[in-house]
Amino acid sequence: MSTKITGVKTLNNYIAKMKSHLKNPSSFFAKAGEVGRSNITRHFYETKSPKGTWKKLKYRKGLPLNDNGVLRGSITYKSNNKSATIGTNEPYATIHNYGGMAGKGKKVKIPKREFMWLDKNAYKQMENAMIDTLEDLWV
Repeated sequence: MSTKITGVKTLNNYIAKMKSHLKNPSSFFAKAGEVGRSNITRHFYETKSPKGTWKKLKYRKGLPLNDNGVLRGSITYKSNNKSATIGTNEPYATIHNYGGMAGKGKKVKIPKREFMWLDKNAYKQMENAMIDTLEDLWV
């Protein structure tokens, strides 16, 4: 009586691909960065933060932080084989994200309109991207 084990070569190839990918997971981090960038950009259209809806505008019509689209369009990501970083270089982004006093003499109160965050859907998409990346190695 004997038992034949098949597919060992395929399994060994998969393990080799996985080891190689784990040494350089840059493609996963690039996918994660794009998911995060897209998720953060969507907050501008939904005008929501983790704690609820952004405060409405007082002095013009339209959506907060959407008058010309510069801040929304400035959300980018950088990735490498260790991480993905999502952010903006716009100098006024911090005051809008966290709120605070601004202007000459710090006399203007800017309400907190937190946009730089990831929702549960983004984390789920990143998880799926990781699974897809590993599944692609099997093929």
